[in-house]
Amino acid sequence: MRVDAIQRHANLGLGRAYCLDCGALIPESRRRHVPNAKRCAHCQDRLERDRSPVRRCAA
Repeated sequence: MRVDAIQRHANLGLGRAYCLDCGALIPESRRRHVPNAKRCAHCQDRLERDRSPVRRCAA
């Protein structure tokens, strides 16, 4: 039965069902809008904030 579920997701282009970082279910709406999403929106946001360069005040 698990193989059937994987094939259904692959055929729909939904990508991963669970977040790589926290293991939470990635909502179908996010998977439809971001088919290659590997993380839930919360973890992706945190990852992008951590990778963004720190901006210093010129003063």
